[in-house]
Amino acid sequence: MSLKAAAIEAGIGYRTAARWVHDGLIQPIGYRGKRGVEIPCGEKEKREFKNIKNLRAAGIPLKVLRKVAPRLRKTESNPFLGGTLVVVGNLAAEPLIIKAKSAHEVLKILNENRGQIAIVVPLEERPETAEHATDKGDVKP
Repeated sequence: MSLKAAAIEAGIGYRTAARWVHDGLIQPIGYRGKRGVEIPCGEKEKREFKNIKNLRAAGIPLKVLRKVAPRLRKTESNPFLGGTLVVVGNLAAEPLIIKAKSAHEVLKILNENRGQIAIVVPLEERPETAEHATDKGDVKP
């Protein structure tokens, strides 16, 4: 899939998607960072675009996401897929940003930071389709 198609499906502009890739926020498999070369995109990149769009809609600035991405990549292969991103504290200062893998972990983080403002954003791991939903028993024939 092209970058333009992935951006459209994620509900963001082509230029926004290209900027996030060129800035290193999203790292498509096989892309070497050369301008003028088609940026390969798949379902992974499309879900990352959607998740970052949702993080932005929750009020998390790109500046904060750009800063935290390299730190999260050291412990996670992909900081913007799967799990839940928990942001605690003042976004204008140095917020605490943790990627939780379970609801229990989210509750633990919130409990440890009681009394502070927190933003909790679940990150989509894979697209929900009728086939996936049937696997979980959520769809009735």
